[in-house]
Amino acid sequence: MSLRAHITGAPGSGKTTIGYAIAKQLRVPHIDADRFAWEETDPPSRQKIELNRRREMIDREIRRNDSWVLSGSIHYCVNLGDIILDW
Repeated sequence: MSLRAHITGAPGSGKTTIGYAIAKQLRVPHIDADRFAWEETDPPSRQKIELNRRREMIDREIRRNDSWVLSGSIHYCVNLGDIILDW
């Protein structure tokens, strides 16, 4: 049986913290959507990852496992409506 959950909410609301805790409790991978939004820059969060690359990155990560907990507001990462039915 696969389990898939998406924890979403406002910035700073604890999405990543609760997502990690739930994934740990359920013993499934935790996927943090913030990893797919921004290029690694110094200082951080200055350059968004190009949209098609973001889509490819999150799609690849999600397909890697049957079960997962995804945390974050991925609306800024991908157009969720484009790929959600494939998950």
